[in-house]
Amino acid sequence: MEEQLEIQRHFRSSQEKYVYYLISLCVSAIGFSIYITLNKTLSYIMLPLGLSILAWSLSIINGFKFIELILSILRVNNNYFEVLKGNNPISGTDPQKIKIGVEFLMEEMEKGGMIAKKRYQSQYVFFVIGMASFLVWHILELLIKT
Repeated sequence: MEEQLEIQRHFRSSQEKYVYYLISLCVSAIGFSIYITLNKTLSYIMLPLGLSILAWSLSIINGFKFIELILSILRVNNNYFEVLKGNNPISGTDPQKIKIGVEFLMEEMEKGGMIAKKRYQSQYVFFVIGMASFLVWHILELLIKT
């Protein structure tokens, strides 16, 4: 049982690092994009770059929302254990109230988990879209210069 808990902790830690890493990459990419366009004039050729910045921004938002959901799920999970132990002020030690509380909290954790999974996946998808759009913009810039 202890090994399983350790694996779960390691998984959660790695997952959080991954989310933070993608957030920092997106922030850096946006900053770099702004820096390299400081002396440029606005033109249609910059549309892919604008799409990159939009996609990276959406990736950041999804990363933050994922973290918020995980914190919310952890709070619900804590409440779940409090209800199970009979320490919740609403359900107390009444078996029927505990059963109702446990079912409700399990549903909440499952819903939150499904939404968090979508946010986690969306963060990566938007990051990749941002990279691809940036590469398209860069290639177009190179083509114009030649």
